[in-house]
Amino acid sequence: MDDRQTSTRKRNVRGKGAQLRAEIIQAAFTVLHEEGTVEAVKLRPVARAAGITAPAIYPHFATVEDLLSVMRDAIFVEVREITGRAAKGAESAALALYARAGAYVKIWTSHPAWRQLMFTAIPGHPPVEGQAAFQDLVKALEGCVLEGTSDSVDPQTDSAHLIAALHGLVLSRTVMTAFPWPPLEKSIGDMTQRIARLNVQPFEHAT
Repeated sequence: MDDRQTSTRKRNVRGKGAQLRAEIIQAAFTVLHEEGTVEAVKLRPVARAAGITAPAIYPHFATVEDLLSVMRDAIFVEVREITGRAAKGAESAALALYARAGAYVKIWTSHPAWRQLMFTAIPGHPPVEGQAAFQDLVKALEGCVLEGTSDSVDPQTDSAHLIAALHGLVLSRTVMTAFPWPPLEKSIGDMTQRIARLNVQPFEHAT
């Protein structure tokens, strides 16, 4: 999902359909990042970015919704890898949850176009990878309950509230730039602690 666009492109020989499909997806991410909005991702602009004609897209993606759904899945796969790496090696389940929360905020802050697509409803395309990513967070909170560092009695609901709060934090800080916000790490830690009902301080014992 590199943001860079290639100026020229060699025509794929017959039998290279998978390669062309990958190039279309890459071109779609180029459009997404350059324009900054999901609405800008249309088949014709994507075709131009890929160096092909619009009809060449249809054997791979019949509609723009099909393309956006694949893009959203790819983002969530990446998000799962990033948040998983952030939590790996944490000294406790609670610290791993704090790390996951921080990773989400970092992703949304550095990739605003990703964040927008992650929260875009696409008719006829349930967010399968998005649900898997959410369940990673639920399992992380359940791990805190099992280790005794969380008093949550409903990890599913508390995880949903945590995602909503962290997303709101990113949106608020993006829009209200002149507001005297506390340090970002403190906000992430405080929100995660309260919503996940953790009895371990944010980043306690962290090196």
